[in-house]
Amino acid sequence: MLTMNKIVLLVTLYFCINSVLCQRKDIHHMMYETFKNAAMCFRTLNGTNQVGCSTSQSGSTGVVHFVNNESDVHWLLEESKAGPYVAVVPPTMFLRDVMLSLKDSPNVGGVLLAINGTGDRPAHMSPDDTCPNRFSSLGGSCDDSNPWNPVGSGFLQVDWTVPLFVVKDSLVIQQIYECFEKFNLPLERQVERSLCSLQMTGHMYAAVDTPTCLRRNSLINSFNPLRYCDPMGDQNVISHLFSRHHFSAAPNNSVVLVSAQLDAAAMFDGLAPGAMTTVTGIVTLLTTAHLLSQLLPEYKETYTKNVVFTLMNGEVQDYIGSSRVVYDMQQGKFPSADLPTRLEHLDLVIDLHQLDATRKLYCHCLQSNTAQTTVELLVKSSKSFGVNVEGSCSPDKQLPPSSLHSFLKANASIPGIIVTNHAKKYTNMFYNGLLDDAENVGYQYANGSQIPDQSIQRSLTAVAQGLALSLAQMVDSSVTWPANLSVETTVAMVDELLHCYLEERQCQLFRNISGDSVGPLDGPLPLYVGVSQSPNLVTRMTLLALAQLTGRPTNMTQAQCASPSDPSKVDYHTFYWVGGDDPDTGVCMETDITLTTAISPAFLIENYNWTSGEFSSWTESVWPEMSLRMF
Repeated sequence: MLTMNKIVLLVTLYFCINSVLCQRKDIHHMMYETFKNAAMCFRTLNGTNQVGCSTSQSGSTGVVHFVNNESDVHWLLEESKAGPYVAVVPPTMFLRDVMLSLKDSPNVGGVLLAINGTGDRPAHMSPDDTCPNRFSSLGGSCDDSNPWNPVGSGFLQVDWTVPLFVVKDSLVIQQIYECFEKFNLPLERQVERSLCSLQMTGHMYAAVDTPTCLRRNSLINSFNPLRYCDPMGDQNVISHLFSRHHFSAAPNNSVVLVSAQLDAAAMFDGLAPGAMTTVTGIVTLLTTAHLLSQLLPEYKETYTKNVVFTLMNGEVQDYIGSSRVVYDMQQGKFPSADLPTRLEHLDLVIDLHQLDATRKLYCHCLQSNTAQTTVELLVKSSKSFGVNVEGSCSPDKQLPPSSLHSFLKANASIPGIIVTNHAKKYTNMFYNGLLDDAENVGYQYANGSQIPDQSIQRSLTAVAQGLALSLAQMVDSSVTWPANLSVETTVAMVDELLHCYLEERQCQLFRNISGDSVGPLDGPLPLYVGVSQSPNLVTRMTLLALAQLTGRPTNMTQAQCASPSDPSKVDYHTFYWVGGDDPDTGVCMETDITLTTAISPAFLIENYNWTSGEFSSWTESVWPEMSLRMF
């Protein structure tokens, strides 16, 4: 039994231990300032290489040094004596020659990209290759002497030997600068005192390449439960204008496929805005599908063509989504095995990629009567909405990076058109970059007020109108534009869609169609494809937006919508509850939308040759945590 003395001793010991722990926490809090809104560059791998960033297991630490010009770089590389350092660089110094010199210097232990607002916005900052998807596009589609993305730094293809973090909070940047100014200046006396430093933590488990990582994954057991990497991928969103059962005996050349990519690249975790790179294509496709469903609301027995809208995921990672669509078509499984669409059913592929407020389009296509006829139809239809379309098809034409490459690699005779805002090279100076945001496309949320004529909202609306009319006339040549189809209503819809994708996931449209808040965070949804084990929220929101814009309201309850019991109501239709959990406001939409897998065929094929480059082989490393703290 415990004596009174023992009880007193135990109580005293408890309070002593608790006091020590509290003191340790207080000391830790006083020593370190943790920045929760920083993002780290992470590691990805393909069949032959690793790229991206990692820290050591214990983290990487360095003395803070601000690099604002070439003299700061020179001092850091040649004169500094208290290293290693963490170089804090503004976007104007986030340049290839500067960054590679920092990467290779023994004086540098990490780099922090500090984005302080619009004042330090550079003229260009694209981390992608000068020839994006260089090794997965058609051979000869990009000339290194005159590339599509001439300002590309290639940072996405670099295996960084130092960790890279980014901070976009001006208050955090000010804190770091004040610490630097207080403790690290003057520079020549740094060896004499304690210095303001940063610690970066973000150790990546995967290394070398994808096949090596997958072999390590295969060793997982109860004694070693650690997973090292996951295949990149998500889901494609597929929508048919008319139900597939109308085309159960579809002839060849009966499908017009309209596509846009659903993803953008992310050099830093959770940051993939993709405004011009991706969002303009998504919004134009959604608007086109909405308008076409009004121009052709019902199927007629005389129709011989169907239009299929596809939003492809993982396209910046060597065309994951489109290559999987093609593979499934070849296997007779797209979008399902019971009534498949095959490559021979394709009459035409139209890919929307990078649009803007100029109302000027360029059509890129190889020699084909079908493609050339479509270009001419698009020129005529678009002109009536104030959009100028240029371009012609030729057999030796170089095609810009696009989902179309996946189809042409499988069958070079498939007619296809890439609709873009550029002729010989990108006009997007921030392609796949952190600053490809609302400002890059000149977007300002109108929120019900008057929208200017020269706005991105009206430009994308006009592009969608011209494309929708062209598609409708491919199906039914007698279709004309109805006078009662309100332009202002469509422009307001485009305004809201752009707001949702570019600025705020908690926008009214997304909250309405989801019936709740859109995830736990605010701000735009990142468009990075991620890994197949973690479904991408932007895919779900895009599906629901498409269901609302093209679906047919039913009287089904939410329970019936989730599990429709009447087989006659299914018949290749799908049902989505849109508008909230409240039975008074929600509605079950009958649609022809489905999701298909967007994971590379490389992960399905037994004994796949990882060095072949036939399919995308990208995986993403697993990591335990990421953190940035100052002391």
